[in-house]
Amino acid sequence: MYKRLLAVACLVGLAFGASRADYVIIVVNVGEARPPSGAQGQFGAFGAVGFGGQAGAFGMIGAPGGAIGVPGAAGAVGATGYPGGAPGAAGAAGAVGAPGAAGAAGAIGTPPAAAMGGAGALGTPPPIGAMGAMGAMGARGPSGGGPPGNLGPSGGGPPAGLGMIGRPPTGGGEFGPNQDQFGGLGGHGVLGGSVPEKDTKIRAMAVIEMRKLNRLTSLQKKAAIELLHTNGQTSWLWAYDVDLDLLRQKAARGPDIPLPAVYDRFNDEHKKLWARGKPQPQELVNLAERALGWGLLKQFEDTMKELTDADKTHPVAAAYQKVKAALDLKINNNKAGERWHGSEQTPFKGMKMATNDFYALLYKASEPTSAVDSRLRQLRDNFKAFYYWHALRGKALPMPQDKLVAVMIPGDGTDFIKKNQLFNGEPIVADSFFSPRYNLVVFSSRRLDVPYRGVARSTEDLWKTFNKDDIARMDLRRKPRNVSLPEFLHAQTLATLLKALDEDGERAAVSHSGTRQLLLAAGLVPGNVSLPQWLQFGVGSFMETPYGSPWRSYAAPHWSYLFSFNDLKKQGKLGPAHQLMRSIISDEMFRADAQVLSLKTRATAWAFTYYLMREHLDQLHAFYKELSRLPRDLRVEGDVLIDLFARSFDCMGPNKKRDEAKLNQLAEKFVGYIDDVKLDNDVQAILEKIHKLQNELAQDNIREQYRPRIPGLPGIPGFPGVPGFPGIPGMPNPGRPGR
Repeated sequence: MYKRLLAVACLVGLAFGASRADYVIIVVNVGEARPPSGAQGQFGAFGAVGFGGQAGAFGMIGAPGGAIGVPGAAGAVGATGYPGGAPGAAGAAGAVGAPGAAGAAGAIGTPPAAAMGGAGALGTPPPIGAMGAMGAMGARGPSGGGPPGNLGPSGGGPPAGLGMIGRPPTGGGEFGPNQDQFGGLGGHGVLGGSVPEKDTKIRAMAVIEMRKLNRLTSLQKKAAIELLHTNGQTSWLWAYDVDLDLLRQKAARGPDIPLPAVYDRFNDEHKKLWARGKPQPQELVNLAERALGWGLLKQFEDTMKELTDADKTHPVAAAYQKVKAALDLKINNNKAGERWHGSEQTPFKGMKMATNDFYALLYKASEPTSAVDSRLRQLRDNFKAFYYWHALRGKALPMPQDKLVAVMIPGDGTDFIKKNQLFNGEPIVADSFFSPRYNLVVFSSRRLDVPYRGVARSTEDLWKTFNKDDIARMDLRRKPRNVSLPEFLHAQTLATLLKALDEDGERAAVSHSGTRQLLLAAGLVPGNVSLPQWLQFGVGSFMETPYGSPWRSYAAPHWSYLFSFNDLKKQGKLGPAHQLMRSIISDEMFRADAQVLSLKTRATAWAFTYYLMREHLDQLHAFYKELSRLPRDLRVEGDVLIDLFARSFDCMGPNKKRDEAKLNQLAEKFVGYIDDVKLDNDVQAILEKIHKLQNELAQDNIREQYRPRIPGLPGIPGFPGVPGFPGIPGMPNPGRPGR
């Protein structure tokens, strides 16, 4: 069975009797597609491919018009080149046929039993018409020698609506090379190619959140659901090439039930708490922390007001009142933002600037207003959540005196990577990075990962007809008259998916790199000290909302790293606790992963920081102070870091040397604590399934790197070194600190 353009993860079934849902998971499979209407134009078959032998010449390509070409003979068998054989010479390309007359719709080609050769002529599309059927690709030749046969015939069917690509060949040699091609690029053409079913694809996933499911109906015998979004707007997801599934939880009795939205779950817990009588202060603190972990800032503030009304002298209530008063005053100074924006020496010359209560955001005029507003809103909320979480620990952190500066870099990633090199090559996480030296967080305005770029590229032609931003939330009653219902629902499904992917990337970038900036903004560490990489990454991931999360979260367990840590432990890949903790503290793991951070490095840095933030926050702040005393721009690692850590965590002996036994004891407590971290029972199984799916997609995408690249989806190229820019007025330009 051939793979489709869109396949939604089958985590749970979708019953037509469902009346409410809050989350839908969508997985995109880039590479093949079907149109929502019309038959497919015939695509000629590929000739046999010999594995490891010489590459045969390509047959001539039929010109537009004319009848369907007759299949050529299968290529002869060539010598095997595996293993160790020298590669054969590439055959020359065949000539291009001259244009013929416009042909009528091509008939459906019959799949050949063996590989097929010569190319037929391609029909010229008329202005409007149904899409001609697309014939199946020819089979791959068996492993062995011989040149591949010529490109098979292309039908003369006129494409209409969404043009797509030929189906995969069947049979043939398992290890023959791919024959990725563009096919059927008529109307809204979609990237495609001929790939056997067992070949991997570039895939990406996103979670769609809705307020409720309004309607569930059927179109062309496929499910179509109308979603009511949290902002009150509606849109549709159509299962023409999509298997729609809802996130569900186990019910005490009967079938599984839809997973309620986090705000509904909070309201239920709040009602139950007050139904038992006046809550105790600690119960309100626990409920407020739940609200923060679910990303519900308003509900957090309401619960903290209830705590303050109940007991103003409670340490958490007292800290919250100080923090809330400081947040209400906002930050009025914007000296740093003006320097970056107004100086002739700035690398962001020509950008515009927008501000909110705490941030100045630099961006290109080409950025949509909605994207700028969304980024500022995410930054503001993450800022407040960082201070709120510390208030829950009885700490009222000082506020910065100047607005924090963030930058959005547009484009395909070229300029973003250049800016990263300009700012000393700081680590890139979630398409963003933070420069401690300049107290500047820089975002790519769009996601740069290969799966996202594949989805965006494969739908480019679709947005020549539809406005992606408008149609994502367009009511069906506003459908353009010249657009069919299937085309409209197909485009709306893809637009909704891309919007979810954008929001997912934005949340991860702001919550990680934005939090790194807050370490300096809150005065916990100075910007001229080279901080350990595990600490920077750990604090960022502590507040981070993981990719694929059904909801926004602040300081909740990073479920993706939690599952990964537990898996690594079960597989025996973490090693003894005392060795693991020392390799983290000394930055040994980050030094070993200089180019690409391994999953073990990321998961253990999060786990250790999560443990320290929740169980040893005072000692962690003492460690910040120890680091702040280090000489300017001096990078320390190894035993020096371990000694500083031991001094901060009361692990020193009477001889003022670190007590290894105490450190070992702390390491055992750390690993045991992570073992005991539990997620909500309601969502544990659901998040585990999302995590499993993410791992499968990641493995697919890793394997994808070792096969011929799909046309039009190049990786981000490397760039030559760029010179340093002149120092910003009033700011030193120290160059790259030692690393």
